[in-house]
Amino acid sequence: GKRGFVRAVGEQLQFSDGTTARFWGTNISAYTLFGTPHDVVKLQARRLAELGFNLVRLHHHDSPWVNPNIFGDSKQVTSTQQISAESLERLDWWIKCLKDEGIYIWLDLHVQRALREQDNIFAFDEIRKGKATADLKGYAYVNITIQSAMKRFAEDYVSHVNSYTGVAYKDEPAIAAMLLTNENDITHHFGNALLPDKQVPQHSALYMAEAEGFAKQHDLPASQTWRAWEHGPAKLFLNDLEHRFNLEMIQHLRALGVRVPIATTNTWGGNGLSSLPALTAGDLIDAHSYGGLGQLDRNPQS
Repeated sequence: GKRGFVRAVGEQLQFSDGTTARFWGTNISAYTLFGTPHDVVKLQARRLAELGFNLVRLHHHDSPWVNPNIFGDSKQVTSTQQISAESLERLDWWIKCLKDEGIYIWLDLHVQRALREQDNIFAFDEIRKGKATADLKGYAYVNITIQSAMKRFAEDYVSHVNSYTGVAYKDEPAIAAMLLTNENDITHHFGNALLPDKQVPQHSALYMAEAEGFAKQHDLPASQTWRAWEHGPAKLFLNDLEHRFNLEMIQHLRALGVRVPIATTNTWGGNGLSSLPALTAGDLIDAHSYGGLGQLDRNPQS
């Protein structure tokens, strides 16, 4: 962080002093975040630096299969409205040790948070589908109470003051970027989850009302605008709905004092060009690619 905050300038990332920022990163995920002894964290940070990494993504901090996770012991917590002080201390130490080695942080704000009944989410029963918890992906774009829950988490997370550095995450120049929500687009993957045949009537009603309003506003055929699986008017509507969500969440973070580049969600898992417009609300476009042998020989731009 000695060169100041990372910023997006045209097609480049730059530090505040004007020098070009280039990153070669890796993930630290799940159990590794919360179960690694402090002395080993310090050694691993050193090892990562020796391997040439200068960026680490803290990933799967909120996933329900990770115990403990950012909310604490999943067998004891009854909601996801409070962040565990013990879990934050573990992340603080990772960030401190990585920063000491000249390694920047990519901070996810949402990966796979599992909402619970005590989170007071509108129409929770229909999205948990008989389970104790519910995945918010897709539903967040029409459910205001989910959006509010995501904002509360983001505020608590980025405003947290690192117990080892004395710097809040939002004020930490060693944090290079933040991601609003991981692999959670409605332009290709999760738009269909809101359709009238998916047995989520209250969410479908919200979705259909949005589609009808968009069709009327832009003089598009209402009979096509809601059909999430089709190209044409539906993709225009879905991009607009996702884009508006992104702008609101970004504005919330900026109001909290977040200065680093923000990515919205990702292009991933077979997304086509029709998923890109909504992603331009952010400062970065995060492209995920999954492959096997020979993956590093491929062109990452395609």
